[in-house]
Amino acid sequence: FELQSARADADGLRFELQSARADADGLRFELQSARADAEARAAEAAVLRSEADGHRASGEAFRAEAEGRATGLSLRIQELEGQSAHAEERVLRAYQKIKSDEKIREKTRKALAMVLQILEERSGGDGGSGGS
Repeated sequence: FELQSARADADGLRFELQSARADADGLRFELQSARADAEARAAEAAVLRSEADGHRASGEAFRAEAEGRATGLSLRIQELEGQSAHAEERVLRAYQKIKSDEKIREKTRKALAMVLQILEERSGGDGGSGGS
C-alpha cells in the first residue's frame, strides 16, 4: 500500500514538475517576447532621437540663416534710410535754389521792364523834341 501511495505521490510530483516546466517555458517565452519588444522600442527611440537631432540641427541652421538675413536686411534698411535722408536734403536744396532763381527772375523781369520803359520814354522824348 505504501508503494502505491509513493507511486501516486511520485506521479503527482511528476505532473507538478511538468506543469512547472510548462509554466517556466511560458514565462521564458513571455520574457523573450518582452525583451524583443523592449529592444524594438529602444531601436525606435534611437531612430526618433536621431530624427529629432536632425530636426533640431535643421532648425538651428534655419534660425542662423534667418538671423543672417535679418542682419543683412537691417543693414540695407539703414543704408537706404541714409540715402533717403541725403536725397531729401538734395530735394530741399534744389527747391530752395528754384525759389531763389524765381525771385531773381522776377527781379530781372521787373528791371528789364523798367529799362524798356525808360528806353521808350527816351526814344519817345528824343523823337518828339527832334521833330520840333
